[in-house]
Amino acid sequence: MLLDCDIMLREPARLEEYFSDGKIILPFLHWKDRGDDGTAQRLWSRVVKESTGLDLERDWMVTRPWIYWRSTYSGARKLVEYHKNLPFYAATYSRQHYDWTRYLDHEFTFCDLENLGLYASRFEPDLYDPQDLIELNQQGRQDKFWDCWSHTPFEQVKPRLDALLCA
Repeated sequence: MLLDCDIMLREPARLEEYFSDGKIILPFLHWKDRGDDGTAQRLWSRVVKESTGLDLERDWMVTRPWIYWRSTYSGARKLVEYHKNLPFYAATYSRQHYDWTRYLDHEFTFCDLENLGLYASRFEPDLYDPQDLIELNQQGRQDKFWDCWSHTPFEQVKPRLDALLCA
């Protein structure tokens, strides 16, 4: 299970909730359903194309938790190394210091979640069950996680944290 440091589990969850017929449920959104101005598609499609040579046809970075088999991590890494003809670290290294206040200006070279979702869906279809997040939510899926992305201003996070801590 992959969780960023800015994600919290809000209530108990069972691993079985994230499987369907023995396969890991792999939620995605079609780009048209993201509800944003297209920034995510422009950014992550470019980054994934540059790191793998493949088109990112849908968004895999849409909900938590992100669960992948070990082979997916290894395979996605090898895909980047093969495409870039470099060791993984060299292929994904960014010379630019990360500054959350300039998020969209950062020199992104790799997106773990988009690359993992793309690899899982294309190269390991027997292990994953890709499902549209909108349909999952309509079927009653409960999001038990809360994220505070690193580029979210603290003024937006603080009231939610205060409410959780005072409950």
